[in-house]
Amino acid sequence: MTYIKEPAQDRSLITQERILDAFEAMLKDHFLDDITVRQIAKQAGITPGALYRRFENKEALLPILYARYEKRLKKWAENIWTQEALSKHPTAENRIYHVVKQHLDFYRANTPMIKTLYLNARTSGRDIQNQNEEERKEIYEQILAPIWKGTHTKPLGNQEEKGRFFILLLLTTIGEKVLFGHQRPAKLLEMSDKVFCAELISCLYNYLLNSAQEK
Repeated sequence: MTYIKEPAQDRSLITQERILDAFEAMLKDHFLDDITVRQIAKQAGITPGALYRRFENKEALLPILYARYEKRLKKWAENIWTQEALSKHPTAENRIYHVVKQHLDFYRANTPMIKTLYLNARTSGRDIQNQNEEERKEIYEQILAPIWKGTHTKPLGNQEEKGRFFILLLLTTIGEKVLFGHQRPAKLLEMSDKVFCAELISCLYNYLLNSAQEK
């Protein structure tokens, strides 16, 4: 999944963004397998030939889509903890609520993109991530650091394995609800956002306290 031609000029970059915008818009209503290059080109207002000059096939769009996702994720993470948010959510439990709510909003705003990348990673067996593990780790350390500071117990952040499980529990639970909420098993366990948030916060908070006390 590689470029045929990487954009070097502003005009080419604009065209690439139009292609990505069209691709992302189509993913709202269709799975990747159901979309053709011709349809993407039509949505973008270009010819199929113009698209093929840049990309070998529709799958070659995925690494570029992932790069777009990374940029959104990084920008979103940088803006989660404003001074107002920190003041409004002074305790660990308050801050877990804030992180859960922010994740729900982010996943819902980017559902087509996240779902497509998620499914492709699990069905194709190919790793298209552009971001290295250390950078992703830094993003989540940034997101979760205020939670560790909000508790009066020893910080969970110093326990690497438990910290990873905390993140895994957070992301997989939210991903299941938002990305696959209309399918089993999530559909059979459907609940309101209010109940979902309350239960997830309780699980994460208790895990945080129990893990910190074990240290």
